[in-house]
Amino acid sequence: MIAKELIQQELDDSSGELITVINGFSDRDFNLRVSENSWSAGEVVEHLIKLDKLLIRLLEGNSKPSERNPEEKMNIIKTGFLDISKKYNSPKFMIPADNNQNKNDCINKITEQRKKIKELIEFVDLSLTYPELIHPVFGEMSGVEWVYSIIYHLKRHIFQIKEIETILSERN
Repeated sequence: MIAKELIQQELDDSSGELITVINGFSDRDFNLRVSENSWSAGEVVEHLIKLDKLLIRLLEGNSKPSERNPEEKMNIIKTGFLDISKKYNSPKFMIPADNNQNKNDCINKITEQRKKIKELIEFVDLSLTYPELIHPVFGEMSGVEWVYSIIYHLKRHIFQIKEIETILSERN
């Protein structure tokens, strides 16, 4: 059985950590890249906001009964996202725009979207499979796998944002 309260708590915890990390940046540093080919913290957050929007649309969309255990891919999803040594290329539609982000606007969007995701977790059958989007690494996933992929993906990027913060603080 899928423990929705636990999922909601993990979503809250990871979201709270992200907001704390964001608040650690000055407005200027939030939009600074540490290298030419990297994203700024603001761009990473924009990427996360895009992913949250995608999850909301996905969970509000079409689903079908799972033909397998809906939690079957949980370990591979967790391992895949939390292994920082693995590098993934973001699909083009998930790449942030090349512009500055407002910290407070980002925090408000994260808060609003995470509230909506929590509401969906409450009312959607997370054991169903959501075939409208096939994950480029993990394939077709159930609702519970999609929600946890967002949580683990967020944890991966929190690590990345903290690294950005460390590099920027060493430069100052």
